[in-house]
Amino acid sequence: MINDIFLYMEETNTLQNESIEPRMTLEKPPERHRIGKIQATCMIVVALLFDGLQVILTPLLIGLLVNWIFSFIAWILFYIWMRLNDVGFLDTGVKKIITVLVSILIEIPPGINAFFGITFGIIILLVIVNSEDALYNKTHGKVDIRIT
Repeated sequence: MINDIFLYMEETNTLQNESIEPRMTLEKPPERHRIGKIQATCMIVVALLFDGLQVILTPLLIGLLVNWIFSFIAWILFYIWMRLNDVGFLDTGVKKIITVLVSILIEIPPGINAFFGITFGIIILLVIVNSEDALYNKTHGKVDIRIT
């Protein structure tokens, strides 16, 4: 019985000593690059393809009727593509949403939508995402301006 008491005290003491040890780590978080250079280039090329298709179809007058469909499909595609890379249009306040809304407004009027609104919007979004990631990496993860 006395051996059991000593065994219990020894186990309790061991457990207490383990829980007192500090468990702090000074590891810095990994660098964040949500959209790499190759993927950004692919996004710009796809945006140029959508805008180029609109430029080709607008003089044929059929573009005046169907360009809004291409714009809608393009923005749905880019929304999904960005979300797959952990980038949201609404997660950093007004910068991204204004960029998307201006790009969409450029694409609404027939004829004007032949200008490269989708491409400019994607380029500006990529610059914003890159600057967010650069700030995150510079501060070692202490500043993350995404609202999640």
